[in-house]
Amino acid sequence: MCLMPLVSWLVCTCLKQQMEQEQPLSLTSQTTTALCLHYFFHVLQAQSLGTKLRGFCSLAAEGTCQGKTLFSPEDFRKHGLDGANIATLLNMGVLQEHPTPRSYSFIHRCFQEFFAAMSYVLGDRVLESGRFNNIKTITDLTDVYDRHDLFGEPTTCFLFGLLSDQGMRELESIFKCSLSRVRHFYLLQLRQREIDYKHRNLGPCCWHMLHCFYENQDKRFLTEMMSNFYGMRICVHTHMELLVFTFCFKFCHHMKMLQLNDGGEEKLAQRSPGVVL
Repeated sequence: MCLMPLVSWLVCTCLKQQMEQEQPLSLTSQTTTALCLHYFFHVLQAQSLGTKLRGFCSLAAEGTCQGKTLFSPEDFRKHGLDGANIATLLNMGVLQEHPTPRSYSFIHRCFQEFFAAMSYVLGDRVLESGRFNNIKTITDLTDVYDRHDLFGEPTTCFLFGLLSDQGMRELESIFKCSLSRVRHFYLLQLRQREIDYKHRNLGPCCWHMLHCFYENQDKRFLTEMMSNFYGMRICVHTHMELLVFTFCFKFCHHMKMLQLNDGGEEKLAQRSPGVVL
C-alpha cells in the first residue's frame, strides 16, 4: 500500500500548510491515525461538509465491506451526497475522478480505510446484548474479515487509533456529538478473539496486532492488553518495528521469556546504544 511514502507526504503537507499560514510548526502526531485526523480536519477543514461527512464515512465503510474502490454518482446519492459535496471532496484532495465511465475513488486506499473506521466508531447499531450503543465494530468487522487476519486490516489499525482518548475527543469535536465510552469492551473482545485464534504466543506473525496497540496509545488499555503474555518471539526488521515493539513491551509486566532477533538491516544494528534495547 506504500503506506510510509503516504505518511511522509501527509507530514510535509501539514507542515507546509502551517508555514504558509505563518503558524507555529506544532505538528505533534505520534501515530498515523492522529496524523490523518490532523490532515483532514485541521488542515483541510472538512467540518465544512457538516452532516454530509457522516454519509461520506458510511460510503467508505460500504465500499470496504464490498471490496469496492470505485464509486458512481449514484453511490454518493445513496449516502446523501450531491454533486457539490463531491466537488468539495475533489478540491480537498480526498477523491480523484475517473472519466470513463464517470466514477470516483479515494486518492489512496488507506484514506478509504480511515473513513471506514470512522463510520464504525460513529455507528448507532445496538449489539444483541442491548447494553452497548454507538459502536458496531465487532459485528461488522468480523463479518467482513472473517477469513483473514483481522489485525492485519488497515481499518482495524485505524479503529484502534480512533478509539483512543485523543481520537474520541477529536471525533466528538468534529461531529458535534457524544460517543460511548465503552470502547474498551469492544477492543478487548476483538483482541481476545484474534489472540485465541492465532496470536497466543506472540510469535513472529504478531506485528499487525502490535501496530494496532501502538495506534491506541492508551497506557491503561495497553497494560490490560499485554498482561496475559508471558513469552514473546520477535524478529525486528525495521526502525518502525523497533519503535512499536519497545513501546508495547513496556506494558508486558508478566513477561518471563523474550527472544528478540535483529532482522539483518545493517543500519538498525548500527544505531546508538541509547535507542536499542
